[in-house]
Amino acid sequence: MDPIPIASAKFLESLSLWVHPKSRLLICFDKKCRHAISPVGSNPTNHLRDEHGIPLPRRRGLSKVLAKLELKSSGGAAPLVDGSPEEQRLRSYDGFSCLHCSYRTINLTLIMQHYS
Repeated sequence: MDPIPIASAKFLESLSLWVHPKSRLLICFDKKCRHAISPVGSNPTNHLRDEHGIPLPRRRGLSKVLAKLELKSSGGAAPLVDGSPEEQRLRSYDGFSCLHCSYRTINLTLIMQHYS
């Protein structure tokens, strides 16, 4: 996939948005979020309006920029490979992993159920 044009990257950064280069997920890296947001339809502009109070003049043109970037929805994204460096623009969680398979969770109850 093509790299993000510099002008588009700067515009996205001004809105605390970033496109993960490998997964092509749209990430809101505002300190309150730090997670992927759906690139479908008006979801990104609604997110910026509702969660961050960003006014329309600053959001204007966002949908057109995003439409050119071949973004993916988070539902189909593969997890990062083990040993991948931590990405500071994403929220990191402590969690639990199974000693016998690749199962992982941040929920203590779920890991206990997995072992039982």
